[in-house]
Amino acid sequence: MPRTSKIRSVMGVVAVVAFAGLTACANRDRYPGYNTVASDVTPDMLSLHSRPIDAANLVAISTNENWRMFWADMGRASLLNRPSLLSPTPMPH
Repeated sequence: MPRTSKIRSVMGVVAVVAFAGLTACANRDRYPGYNTVASDVTPDMLSLHSRPIDAANLVAISTNENWRMFWADMGRASLLNRPSLLSPTPMPH
């Protein structure tokens, strides 16, 4: 194989690799444009210090606590949760 054909084949491979390497950065589907970023700079923040998942977590905790307090209040209102008279420790009621 003559030397010029080896050089041409190597240069062809280098050109194909360089072209493929440069075109890999041209995929803009993954990256938002300037207008998308400028319209909502912090898309994952709901308020100044919490994300939507943090707000949903607070709502779930508050709802859980409210229901538990409701049932404790119902027990006190119906006088079902009074301490036993046989309890060894004094309990104010």
